[in-house]
Amino acid sequence: MNRSESSSDINTQIDRVLADLQWASSGPTLWGELPPPWRALTTSSATPWSTLASPKHIPNELRAQRKAPIGRYFEQLVAFWVQQQPGVSQFHHSLKVQAKTGTLGELDILFEHKSTVYHWELAVKFYLGVGDLSQAASWHGPRARDRLDKKLEQLLERQLRLPSHPETQQFLDALDLQQPESHPLVKGYLFHPFDRWQDEIVPEGVPRDHQRGWWISLVHCHDLQALPAAGWRVLRKPDWLARWRGAWNVATSDLTKTLEQSVCEHGPTMVAAIGANGYELHRGFVVPASWAPLQ
Repeated sequence: MNRSESSSDINTQIDRVLADLQWASSGPTLWGELPPPWRALTTSSATPWSTLASPKHIPNELRAQRKAPIGRYFEQLVAFWVQQQPGVSQFHHSLKVQAKTGTLGELDILFEHKSTVYHWELAVKFYLGVGDLSQAASWHGPRARDRLDKKLEQLLERQLRLPSHPETQQFLDALDLQQPESHPLVKGYLFHPFDRWQDEIVPEGVPRDHQRGWWISLVHCHDLQALPAAGWRVLRKPDWLARWRGAWNVATSDLTKTLEQSVCEHGPTMVAAIGANGYELHRGFVVPASWAPLQ
């Protein structure tokens, strides 16, 4: 334990990692789903979460990953969860496929479970909807450099096809692994326009029970003060994953000023409304007035 960290700090970090673990393994998907034998393992009773809630079972390396890029942290969470399940062997994470011509690509996680070899491609994404919300091309990353349709195309046309490449098959043969089943697992949130954020319109393939939020321009952020909330929490990465549980740090009366400063300094800002019981009610993105999506 780092001497500068108190037991309280450690316990708080473990609580957040544990919440993120449950979210990464058991929370709703944004696109794709796990194979049937693994869906049963995502139930709250399938993993003994209570036995993991201690420094002994949550390794320091996993806690440290909360400071890594959020996509990398998400991969580490899923990898850790998979390795806790009985019957898993031959586990590989971020496996670079080497061929005579060089590196063909990378497999996010590859493992054997009860005589079946699995290849999972993992992603955690946050998209804001603009225009026709039934189209994947209408959902954009908060920095306006990413789009849902482009991510799905990359998954389907490149990443999930990598194991079927002849040189990949030779590479796997050398590891004594048979041809794997490939599955995508994309988690995250879709943020709907603030004035219709409960609409049911979503792109094909996105579950109706996906995790959702709203987005609003900074020039209209005063509208947020009309929403019920005991207080608000500005969420910095990696607190974008599991629902927040704990204290709020912004009073409703200070919300507009706080958001103006945060958006000026950090760009698009995620914020959560917190109830009197300390549980997150809903969340959203506040974006600069100049925000424009990728075309």
